[in-house]
Amino acid sequence: MGAHIIYGSTATFATSDPDLYPVAAQVGPLVNNRASRTDITAVVGEDAGHGAPACFVPALAEVHLNSAIIDLGPIDKVDLKDDLWRLSHPEVIGALCHEASHAEHSIFEVEELMNDYGATRKMIDVITTLEEPRIEGLAVRKHRSDKVFLRGCAMEIVARDFTIPDTKYGAASAAGLLLARVDAGILAPDEVKGFRDDIAAVLGDETLDALEPLWQRFLRLRDDDYAGMVKVATAWLEALDEDPEDASDMVGGSMIIMALPGDPGEGKGEPSEGEGAPGFGEGIMAGVRAAAVGMDGEVVEKRADERETRATAEREADAARKAEGEKPHAEAFAPPGAHGYSPDGFTHLVSRREPTADERRAARTLAKTLERIDFRDKAVAKVASMVPPGRLRGRVAVQDAANRSMSRDSDVAMWASKRRVRVDSTPLTIGFAVDISGSMGAAMQPLASTQWVVSTAGAHIDAKVASVHFGSKVHGVTPAGVRETDVRLFLPRDGSECWKKAALALDRELDLLDGRGARLLFVASDGQFVVDTHKQYAQTFMPLAKRKGVAVIFLRFTDSMTSYGAPVVDCRRKTAVQVADLVGKAAIKEMTRLDRRV
Repeated sequence: MGAHIIYGSTATFATSDPDLYPVAAQVGPLVNNRASRTDITAVVGEDAGHGAPACFVPALAEVHLNSAIIDLGPIDKVDLKDDLWRLSHPEVIGALCHEASHAEHSIFEVEELMNDYGATRKMIDVITTLEEPRIEGLAVRKHRSDKVFLRGCAMEIVARDFTIPDTKYGAASAAGLLLARVDAGILAPDEVKGFRDDIAAVLGDETLDALEPLWQRFLRLRDDDYAGMVKVATAWLEALDEDPEDASDMVGGSMIIMALPGDPGEGKGEPSEGEGAPGFGEGIMAGVRAAAVGMDGEVVEKRADERETRATAEREADAARKAEGEKPHAEAFAPPGAHGYSPDGFTHLVSRREPTADERRAARTLAKTLERIDFRDKAVAKVASMVPPGRLRGRVAVQDAANRSMSRDSDVAMWASKRRVRVDSTPLTIGFAVDISGSMGAAMQPLASTQWVVSTAGAHIDAKVASVHFGSKVHGVTPAGVRETDVRLFLPRDGSECWKKAALALDRELDLLDGRGARLLFVASDGQFVVDTHKQYAQTFMPLAKRKGVAVIFLRFTDSMTSYGAPVVDCRRKTAVQVADLVGKAAIKEMTRLDRRV
């Protein structure tokens, strides 16, 4: 069994695993921020933690997180700043916040307390026990949002790092670990009522009443009030009529890794049996474990609330985006319903020609490739379960508690959640956006060829396809349902790129971001957007499209390139057939990757 804080001198034996460096790079700043320090180093890996899920080593200013014990989920998804990730991994955040509070407030040296302030080994045990609620109380006063994480973590620490013996000293330690957390602001009085009754049954009301002002005094001590800590510990042992030199029954021994005077077998102390309370320790631990499960439910409920908040915000953002897209769509495709579209109605149209045999072959090849996309839509099904995750159904939980209080079997489904399920495929949707700014001038011929190939390939397999050109304004070149009969050459000569309008117009025409089935957006551009508004929208649009299940692929026809995180297909100096092959493979790869999200 490891300990979450290592008091005493030690040497590190672990470094972060190489693949977990990105996680350690997040852990360090979080802990330093919470601890108001700058010197703490993070160690994240399968050998970190000195046997505990997480720990702080004051002598080395190291915080450890054991990835073999604590589940971090997909490493590339770890985001300690994201509320939903935090609520999905409460054990990570709770452990780090607890260790950070130790790093800020637990500044005493064990040997100094003993050598300079007269503390015995048993007094050190009392101090390390009462230090737990003290540092957590300070933590939640500083960061209220961390309370939900610290509550569950507190119970896990008590169950894992402390041993509660079946004696009066063990009952007093349980009071310091559990009842004191009410005064620290971590637990509520009703949450510890059962514990208090059990503790009082062992100690007696008079002794418990004597201990309560002592732990309350300890909670108010300054970090450097070492004399005050020793004074409380002395009074604590006196109230229990405990010999301060007695080395038996210590509850937090695993947190002291160095040999100290008064340890069992050391110094004057001789282990004693104390006053027996058979089964007390195990009963307390069982209650602690049950309480930890209940607090898991609290986190699950907060996670559900966060998801609902995000879903509401996303619905509002989607509605705002659709409203914002109406004007660019109308400007690009003209009156709704008729489009006002004319194949010859573009000032930048240079000429038109029949597609070549290679282009026709390329279109057929691409169509066959796109038909292989095996993308299944995701639907949401409501599920009732007897165990988390999900939202706790309050009325059903009350019914379950009533059944259990009467010793009745209870198999009601207390948790309601939503799970994604696969449904049948829906048609393919393809958007094609061509940059007609001056920097694309040298790519006029391959752009025209690729646009015809992609549009025609989509038509072969009954995909919903639309194309726009974007320069100083956006042009709806091919509305949905209109097939390109020939290859049209356009002159890229505009001085800017209105990417935002192009994206909004295509989204409105195809229901690209909010539609169903496999959705692809090809962007034939160098990504060199000169207007900040459109550059910033590109930086926002790419992750939004990914989250919405749209595969965005940039087609490169020039030497300079910016893709804003989207994959790039190099089309330079390639034939139509070669471009079709590359585009098809990239489309399958991206759709397969997006399909793995669920």
